[in-house]
Amino acid sequence: MTMKQLNRFYINGQWVEPAPGGTQMDMIDPATETPSGTLALGTPADADAAIAAARAPRFPRGPRAAAKGASRCSNGSQRAMPPALTISPMRCAARSARRSASRI
Repeated sequence: MTMKQLNRFYINGQWVEPAPGGTQMDMIDPATETPSGTLALGTPADADAAIAAARAPRFPRGPRAAAKGASRCSNGSQRAMPPALTISPMRCAARSARRSASRI
């Protein structure tokens, strides 16, 4: 059996080396109770990097992003859209109320 070396972390879409000061742990095969490889243990710096990457915005925010959902409302002032792509007036009113409440 080949020993596995899991010594990098997948953070922000790429494999990165652990921060200095980290340790490694042996992985044990539960069937044979023999070592099957090593595993890098993260440090607080590794955790901070992963958290920062998870909290980073992934999609651009701008005027078009906010207007895109509103254009699907079928209130007559929008261009004609197929019925399958429109949102009922009741849902549009509820969405509009939630947006207004969040701005207060």
